[in-house]
Amino acid sequence: MATTIIAKEATPAAVAAVQEHFSGAVEEAEFIDTVAEKLREHGFNRDNSIALVSTCRDEASRFFDALIDKHFGLVFSLAGLAGVPPGGVLAVKAGTSHSPQDENGRERYVFFGFTHIGVDERGTVGKMRRGGRANVSGACGALAALTAQFSSGKTLGEADEEDMEVHLLTKKLLAKDPEPNLVAVTKAAVEVINETLEKLIATAVDPSKADYAVVTGVQIHSNCHQGEVEAEAGGPFQLSETVEYIAPSLGYVVVQGERTPLRLNKEGWMSFFWG
Repeated sequence: MATTIIAKEATPAAVAAVQEHFSGAVEEAEFIDTVAEKLREHGFNRDNSIALVSTCRDEASRFFDALIDKHFGLVFSLAGLAGVPPGGVLAVKAGTSHSPQDENGRERYVFFGFTHIGVDERGTVGKMRRGGRANVSGACGALAALTAQFSSGKTLGEADEEDMEVHLLTKKLLAKDPEPNLVAVTKAAVEVINETLEKLIATAVDPSKADYAVVTGVQIHSNCHQGEVEAEAGGPFQLSETVEYIAPSLGYVVVQGERTPLRLNKEGWMSFFWG
């Protein structure tokens, strides 16, 4: 059964759309608080761990980074288009080399990998309102552009050295062969994030010297309002900040070389058994 989303300011249309397309979604701040609590139970905390975060470069994704900062201090960014980490093994090794070490020299890393999508106050998927702009804009803009490309039947073109990141993202998404709609492409992006992170970790992290955790999913920006919303686009909207949700995908810890799923059981939530 899908969890019930409770958000005081989110429009009913936005909440309904989130529940329809991401039935396991929960409010972002509570999700991060709960994940941090569970990670502490496995020995990961602000004093002994570094968070390596791969979200989209979109400014809307910074809400997520701020919440991670609260629990783990300033994050090391692995950010890329749609949240897929583009920096390779070198970037991961650079980030992990900044980790605190315990008295035995052991290190701890927490990897977060999240793509994102918008849902505006009318429940339109892939759209959100941003401060200072009269009309809605896309989220994720990169995935929306690629969805349009897939819908038109275009195949992967020649690699452009000035645009290699989007070329590699396109190649990885095409390998998933998603339906040409934004929700399906977004979910495919999460699969790409999962696979990319795990490949990088397998090369860059030595589990005999470090423990690590992996948490992934979709960040959802759901526009909300204060008061009545005009029916026509461009009307005098009175928008508060977005209500942020998370649709979880993957979560586990590897401690002393042993992999254990994260278990997030909370009243009103689905029971998440990952890993």
